[in-house]
Amino acid sequence: MSSNQLNKEAVWEFWQAQESASAAELPEVIKAVTASNIKWFGPDPINALPDIESYIEDYWRPLNQAFPDLKRQTHIFIGGQSNGRVDGTDDGQEWVGATGYLSGTFANDWLDIPASGKKARIRWGEFCLIENGKIVTVYFLLDLIDLMQQAGIYVLPPALGKDHHYPPPKDGPAILLDAQNEIESARSLALIREFLFESLNSYDQSELQSMGVAQYFTQDVQWYGPGG
Repeated sequence: MSSNQLNKEAVWEFWQAQESASAAELPEVIKAVTASNIKWFGPDPINALPDIESYIEDYWRPLNQAFPDLKRQTHIFIGGQSNGRVDGTDDGQEWVGATGYLSGTFANDWLDIPASGKKARIRWGEFCLIENGKIVTVYFLLDLIDLMQQAGIYVLPPALGKDHHYPPPKDGPAILLDAQNEIESARSLALIREFLFESLNSYDQSELQSMGVAQYFTQDVQWYGPGG
């Protein structure tokens, strides 16, 4: 089995165990898969957490206390080597990334957001750097603006699109636990990199047409962004 497959399997099984673990079991479940000096980077006001203890006590426990019946729903799950260098070549790092919903009853205040007592869904994106079978770095995105809106708190002007509307991929969850075609994966990665670095970066700060993004999308493209 490739290292990418092992990494995906480890992260996926970790998430399942994390979700089903009791409060007493949680530290051992987390320590089994994460490095002791894991670096976790999340949204304000949580921000950067330097180790397992702060990850558990400053992020995971408060989240579970706020949403006692918390469940993770995953829509997209992928893994592979990053091409983080300027020239697009592999940098030797292996990542697992995913996105979806965290769902549960907002029973207790969290991050100074008052609990609504109602079901809530938080859009999330998580990117895990794996080294020697352990998660060493995590970048975690949470749509807190959307959560605030679900709790009746509006801190931004009305959205141009529809609020709280974020469906999974229309062909079904893209949970790629199995090995994928490496040629097709490389082609997809090259296309996205070209879009980001050759199209978006060509913006002249004046005319949107200078981006040249139209060639990368179908006419019926659907775009889903964060709350607000």
